[in-house]
Amino acid sequence: MKKGELLADLASRQIPLPPHVTVIEMRSMLREARSQDGPMEKVETDPMKKFAKQRLAELQQECEDRAIVLSSRPTRGECLVQLRHHLLNTSMGVTPMAFGKYSELQQLEVVKQFPEYVDWSLQMVIDKGASGVDWRLLRFVKWLYRVRQDLQSMGATRDLVQHLNAQKDAVDEAMNDGIKVEKETGYSKEKQQQLEKENQEMKELVRKIEEEKNKTIGSPARKVAFKGVTSSGSGSVSK
Repeated sequence: MKKGELLADLASRQIPLPPHVTVIEMRSMLREARSQDGPMEKVETDPMKKFAKQRLAELQQECEDRAIVLSSRPTRGECLVQLRHHLLNTSMGVTPMAFGKYSELQQLEVVKQFPEYVDWSLQMVIDKGASGVDWRLLRFVKWLYRVRQDLQSMGATRDLVQHLNAQKDAVDEAMNDGIKVEKETGYSKEKQQQLEKENQEMKELVRKIEEEKNKTIGSPARKVAFKGVTSSGSGSVSK
């Protein structure tokens, strides 16, 4: 849908638009509004779990539906990284938190009603890094910084906005944690560390097997048996 059509559809649903809203953000808002039409159904609160179970062709379709541009020969890893990036950067104030104790609330509702949760969210990202927290918490924090200049007009307190500004450098540093690893491998930093640990464990197992093998061959009984076979073999050759 084009911008004019998106605006008309959102207006017909009486959905307020924040300043500087983009077409991508409007599409996200409209998808969320449409998902609430009709009878209530169980909503997938973590789409990344669904994506993780899909095949390459299905992931490519998910990317196409969201206007995500892929390389000429995409892999599952690339699709998953791009979908995660899209989810992290297209949420709105009306996006449900979808996790934690305020899972039923929209992001802007949490900001207005529970500003202390914003402080906790920032500190979690700073302490654990972007790869150490739930991606939905990361999505919330990224949205806060995208709209922080407009938050006060949306109902946030002045103190909250000042706190966001004061913590920006620390949050930016935490946000960069694990990005390079994820781009290169398609895995988060946490997943990459797990794979490296499993690889080291496999190497250690192979080393132990080789040691046991060498001990068996090097035992006295084995050496005598091996020597006897050699002598017998050499005698037959001399004849």
